[in-house]
Amino acid sequence: MTSLSPALCIDLDGTLIKEDVTWAATMLLLKQAPWRIGHLMCWLLRGRGRLKERLGQHVLLDPAQLTYHPELIAFIREERQRGRYIVLATAADQRVALAIADHLGVFDEVLASDGIINLRAKRKAQALCQRFGEGQFTYAGNSKDDLKVWAHAASVIIVNATPCVARGAKRLNKPTIVF
Repeated sequence: MTSLSPALCIDLDGTLIKEDVTWAATMLLLKQAPWRIGHLMCWLLRGRGRLKERLGQHVLLDPAQLTYHPELIAFIREERQRGRYIVLATAADQRVALAIADHLGVFDEVLASDGIINLRAKRKAQALCQRFGEGQFTYAGNSKDDLKVWAHAASVIIVNATPCVARGAKRLNKPTIVF
């Protein structure tokens, strides 16, 4: 399969899915083991990346139970059929991201937080630029953190964004698709 350029990079929380997986995992952990609330605080004190990693070690979210954005999934599948390289680029923990990617079966690669690096905003932009090159990827996102990624992308896909975030993305004057 030949790959169309640029790569299509998709954010997870609030973009591909409605939920925030860190919040969902936190609530599940507290439901299953409420005595771990102190652990949550200790993990968070060591950084968001560490919190996400530890949640991923203790809680298994079922990817089939998440609420996916059906129009975005259809778009991703169409682009994949056309030969485009598809990447899940998320600040979620690797374990969670890989489970979701395996469930959907549409991603060629997963870039995610690893317990040390919390792959969001500026760090995600740096990782994507290092992997594909400045302006050599399209990015789908929904939050103010994604503005830092869109600034380095070839084009912008806005999904479920607030009007303020959508305006900020459109001010970048890049080709834009809105879901």
